[in-house]
Amino acid sequence: MAENSENPNYGSDELSEISWKPEAQTLSDIGDDSLPCVCKLSSDGSRALPVGLSIYCQQPLYLYKRRQRKQVLGRTIYHDANGPYYEVGQTLILPDNFEGWFEIVPSEFGKAPVFRTIEEVSKILPRKIFTRTPMTGIRIIEGEDGQQTFKDRKIPAGSILVVHSTLSAKWTTCAEREKGVGVRKKKMEEVTTIEIPYLKCTDIEQTEVLLPFSTKGRFSSVYEKDINNDRSIYRMKDLITDFDMPTIVRLVYGKAPVVPCIFTGVIALRETVSEDFIVASTIMNKRNVLIEFPVSLPVIAHFPNSEEPFSDLTTFQDAKKLCDKYALSFSSLIKLSPEMDTHHMKVHYNPQKSKTKESGLKTLDLITNISLTDDEPADRFIESDSDSIQSTDQAKPTRGIFKLLELTEIKRKSTDC
Repeated sequence: MAENSENPNYGSDELSEISWKPEAQTLSDIGDDSLPCVCKLSSDGSRALPVGLSIYCQQPLYLYKRRQRKQVLGRTIYHDANGPYYEVGQTLILPDNFEGWFEIVPSEFGKAPVFRTIEEVSKILPRKIFTRTPMTGIRIIEGEDGQQTFKDRKIPAGSILVVHSTLSAKWTTCAEREKGVGVRKKKMEEVTTIEIPYLKCTDIEQTEVLLPFSTKGRFSSVYEKDINNDRSIYRMKDLITDFDMPTIVRLVYGKAPVVPCIFTGVIALRETVSEDFIVASTIMNKRNVLIEFPVSLPVIAHFPNSEEPFSDLTTFQDAKKLCDKYALSFSSLIKLSPEMDTHHMKVHYNPQKSKTKESGLKTLDLITNISLTDDEPADRFIESDSDSIQSTDQAKPTRGIFKLLELTEIKRKSTDC
């Protein structure tokens, strides 16, 4: 992340006069009560340092916070449309607190199945659903005359909805229609009653929303342990705790790696490891960057006798702000192994024959970074849902003034799940 960062201050006369304490510590000896602090790292000589971390040695760093987590090591899978599937590129590190959503890739490497209508969802009644298509539901509200009517509620793609029950609503409306021809034309009121089934949910704002059964799109259930559902999506922590490695997954929605790399969204998850690490920032660069140092790294840390020479540097103040603002979210992102292990041989996959031809997996041009002047990386759909359906005939009142005549609960979601 820092290869292109400028370093105009490091080595200046002012900083060359900094005195460092003779005693040193390993990273594993630096406790929470000693952080944050300034230090510089150097190899302890026991073994070679990873290339991706050695570039930060012998320059002042701001060690911010120590963390412990489980993480999965994997590699991206690339598919030439005219050839086989391969594991390629550098090892990826996926932390257990990564907030993206994954689907398990079927044996033929196609897309995992999804619900295509809200009616299909109603037959399963999962505890939560993930929307892969934008849609519109309704909210029941009190009209000016005290009668219950409705208001549209837009649900963007990428939303999580809690499922409660299925309902049947009877609506009555009084619409004006013209009958007759010419001077004999008269306006007459026509009263109609319709009955519409809905799925009752609440959104992230705890707002109740009713989704017509006829709503079409792409929907997934959120994974629940011990419930067999092949249309589920998963958090990384679910895959770590409840599934055996290796397994192949597709990142449906979330943040792509923030460094240049080969990344298609399809990942072969290889193994789970536990790691203690320290989140740090460079402090002498015009554009400081965040780094994670495993506490097992074969380095020793030297500390200045005083941090006062750094305190007046704008870049040092920026480093502290960068850590305060982004350290937590940075720790939850997909990263590349500092080993820079691009020398791995390609791993060839022979998927089962698919009934439909899968197009090649495209690498994503998502070269970004995290700095104080940037916005935090945003969640996004990694592959466009070109086959998503947006309903144009959702069964909801569209003409006249509709009033709720009767609302009946059909089936309630079990609370045992």
